[in-house]
Amino acid sequence: MIRFTVTWTQNAQGLLADVWRTSIDRAAVARASDAIDRQLAEHPLGVGAVAAEGFLRFEIAPLAVLYSVQEPDRLVQVEYVRHL
Repeated sequence: MIRFTVTWTQNAQGLLADVWRTSIDRAAVARASDAIDRQLAEHPLGVGAVAAEGFLRFEIAPLAVLYSVQEPDRLVQVEYVRHL
């Protein structure tokens, strides 16, 4: 299986940092972030639900992300993060 490269926009990284900083369970946020990276790298089109034109939504508690997939380039870009 050829994996996808997962990148997070600067905005998404900042939002993730804000969620982590304000969370009472920082370890859960870190685990969810790592799991999101793994799942999106392995099969980004199979785990997300259509959220808006060009974007998919994926959740692993306590995080939800919006992301886009460029199949020819094998690239996933996380655009937005929020705390569930």
